[in-house]
Amino acid sequence: MVSVEETAAWFDGNLEDLKKVWFGLLRLKTVGADPAFADECAECAELLAGILKKLGFSVSIRGEGNGSVFGFRPADPGADGRTVLLYGHYDVQPADPVEEWRTDPWNPVEIDGRVYARGAQDNKGQLSFVLAALRFCVETGVPLPNLKVVIDGQEESGSEALSSELRTSPQDFSADAIMVSDTEMYAGRPTICAGLRGVCGVSLRLNGASHDLHSGTHGGIAPNPAAVAAAAVAALHDADGAPSLSGFTDGMLPPDPGEVEMCIAGGFDENEYLLSTGTLPSGGQSGVHPAVRGALLPTIEVNGFHSGYGGAGLKTIIPSFAEVKITMRLCPGQNAESCVDALKLHFEKFLKPGMTMSVTAEECGGGGFRVPLDSPAVDAARRILAGLGLGDSVIHWDGASIPVVGRLYEATGAAVIMAGFGSDEDRIHSPNESFAVSSGRLLFEYVCRMLSWFGECRSERPV
Repeated sequence: MVSVEETAAWFDGNLEDLKKVWFGLLRLKTVGADPAFADECAECAELLAGILKKLGFSVSIRGEGNGSVFGFRPADPGADGRTVLLYGHYDVQPADPVEEWRTDPWNPVEIDGRVYARGAQDNKGQLSFVLAALRFCVETGVPLPNLKVVIDGQEESGSEALSSELRTSPQDFSADAIMVSDTEMYAGRPTICAGLRGVCGVSLRLNGASHDLHSGTHGGIAPNPAAVAAAAVAALHDADGAPSLSGFTDGMLPPDPGEVEMCIAGGFDENEYLLSTGTLPSGGQSGVHPAVRGALLPTIEVNGFHSGYGGAGLKTIIPSFAEVKITMRLCPGQNAESCVDALKLHFEKFLKPGMTMSVTAEECGGGGFRVPLDSPAVDAARRILAGLGLGDSVIHWDGASIPVVGRLYEATGAAVIMAGFGSDEDRIHSPNESFAVSSGRLLFEYVCRMLSWFGECRSERPV
């Protein structure tokens, strides 16, 4: 296996070149959910394809605009003949609100060892250092196994095109192991992410009168969509804060006691949470450890609620409509489509005579998953992470979602190793997103050593 000394020397000698690649990706406005940026998404895909071709990959780009980049490189002579799939994504969240950025979100700037730009970490930053690790291995002759690289162009909007490819061409994704670096360190320690929650959501519009009504003339007579929506939202949870939506937890596979114990043992500091977010971890089900309710239990969250007048002072009206945006994080066994249907049915039951409801947006990103922790690949990753000088690695279940990774796991049965080097300080999805060069270095060293471990000729060794 390559040593930290070897990777460190190469990294230092090539850092400026690595930054050029990283910054070049960041300058492209790859907001995959917005068709206005389709040309720049296509340009980014071509740029990534060119990088992979120089490293000996055969490459294809599938899908229009923000298509996905597929690369394959056969195993080197004498290397292990199994297959490792590397997953990442180049699409990003919108930069809005732009006025809150201290620098131009599309012009990367390095300040005190941190690079600021939209996508600086999620996921162009982490992806850049994975590509750098591939370059190191190829240039220095590290024997590599069969490698598949899949770079998604729609991760931030559900990965529907990639999921369609998975359904129609599953053989293109077959692998013995899947490596993902789109996650964060937990409590500042190298972290193996052992599972993610699924996600689905819906935006509902509750309609009352044909126009806003005078609250004096019509109060007590006309239905009030805002009040109806508020009552429906309030009934989504019981008095303890647990979801009470009928049918929501049908089929859910609860975490086993060992997973709960390990999740709690990973450490959760309420003071650090307060400093990071400005609030206490008081949401969710009371009496349950915050680390557990934030990663191993499902949630229903109101993302937005709009109705009536929001300006200065008062306006005496009964609003004609109320719109509520809700997303749900799901655990293994829960079905995204069924959960959305249950939510719509719940709101329909609250409608007053004469009211109607319409769906203005809907997304079913897929279910949650938890991966086995007893594979040799996960054990190797833990040992390699522990050798980076930040202490022993942590096993953590993340409450966020990368829907397509769950689908890849279900379709391939491969060992999934999710280890990223993000942090709360990176402010992903927010203004002033950034990523530390030092974090990129750690990711680079980890991926180099993992690829080296996979490439060692150990055909008798299970992955």
